[in-house]
Amino acid sequence: MRSFDQIKDEDEILDCFTVLKEEAEDAISARVKKYGRNFMMYMGEHYLRDAGDEFEVDDRNPSWRFRVKRDLVGTMVDSLRPILMRGYPKYFIDADFSSYPATLPTEEGEVPVPDMTDGDLAQYLQEIIEATHLKRGEGIEVAKLLVDVLVGGTAYRKVVFDKKHNRVLLPVLNFGDVLPDPYGVNTDFSDHKYVIIRNEMDAADIERIYSIKESDFGSSEEQVEGKGLIRKVKRYFKGSNNKMETDDKYRRRRYPVYELFYNEATPNPVMEGEKEPKSLKFPRGRQLVIINDKKVVVDRHNPYWHGQFPVVAYVANPIPHQLFGRTEVDTLVPIQEATNILMNMIITNAMLAGNNQWMYEEGALQAEEVTNQPGLMIPVSPGGLDRVRRVDPAPLSGDTMALLKEMEEHGRSDIAGVQDVLMGREPTSRASGVLANTLQAAALTRQGFKVQSLDESYRRQANMEISLIQQFADYQDPQMMK
Repeated sequence: MRSFDQIKDEDEILDCFTVLKEEAEDAISARVKKYGRNFMMYMGEHYLRDAGDEFEVDDRNPSWRFRVKRDLVGTMVDSLRPILMRGYPKYFIDADFSSYPATLPTEEGEVPVPDMTDGDLAQYLQEIIEATHLKRGEGIEVAKLLVDVLVGGTAYRKVVFDKKHNRVLLPVLNFGDVLPDPYGVNTDFSDHKYVIIRNEMDAADIERIYSIKESDFGSSEEQVEGKGLIRKVKRYFKGSNNKMETDDKYRRRRYPVYELFYNEATPNPVMEGEKEPKSLKFPRGRQLVIINDKKVVVDRHNPYWHGQFPVVAYVANPIPHQLFGRTEVDTLVPIQEATNILMNMIITNAMLAGNNQWMYEEGALQAEEVTNQPGLMIPVSPGGLDRVRRVDPAPLSGDTMALLKEMEEHGRSDIAGVQDVLMGREPTSRASGVLANTLQAAALTRQGFKVQSLDESYRRQANMEISLIQQFADYQDPQMMK
């Protein structure tokens, strides 16, 4: 088998890339499908149907069927997010030799900085980081990130440097747009051969950034994709000229743009040969940008000093032997569905109790004479009062309400670990303050493992962010200091 590190021909690169992309997509397809279902549940769409590759909103129920929702998933996520926000990342930077005189690299070599040490430079860098986080709104970004962590089990951020604005960017990536090596399991990607990041860009932006024409990477299939086709068909039948190509000239055409970060030198910690491994053409890794599976526009060494894939994975509940973390929403979904069914039954029974059915002997009266109007008077023949009567509704069983509360308590407390005290509720009507503090401490201890796991990802994020600032940042920009 030929190493991808040695492939130069564009057609071979595209063929190899297609194999890597397809094996990664196949590996994560089941997890992406579950993530889509969990996210729709979190957004309040509880009535779904399996449409094959994804879940869709079930709109085929008859109009008379109730769709009552007693939300468990949203309550769990919104209760845990503020708790996990306590692990908001704050960087503390120290110099290895803080008392050494500070120097700055120039074209003429290392130049000493008067009256300043390496410790002072580290403190200035920490202040720059704090100002950058404030300007970027890091707290809000982490809050968004935690939704993916709690709903899907895993979240991703890309760590890149924006040279135009002289700052580090950490966009939160869509879960399905990151295609990791299916044979890697470490959340720091240390055992991954590659990671693919999928983006969508306008054709005009691709032409401007990569200096290529749309004819080199476009496809005729793209012209009929998207909701614009439906709008054209409607206009075709409503308009007078019946021309469907009216909007083609100005419609935004978007294409997938893939970033492939590949490292042939990914180590295997349990295997070692008798000889030194062969040298590689890209010892620190390789970066490629491929547009629409048709054109390679970037092919270079990994441009970052840290030599890592510029993607950080955040996992709250890591499990062995796989990259993706565990999420309580997977277990809550069937309980959520059962709770909704019980609530529909209870509401239906309550409506029947307020609108009882009538029973009468055949011929005693006309059916249209019986209505639900207040003070209704029903005429009957003499001695026929027993021939018309109202049917008493079936009483609602107390076991039904007890079962509903039991499922809610099991899902919220046992599975998600969200106790009443974490939601601002009093545990019991006679609970003491000492008991409430004890229960709250125990509940926070259970969530402490999530904070500790996320802290490992925050630490990797910090190392990569600081490395990019040291490599690319221009400290003469006043925006970095405010």
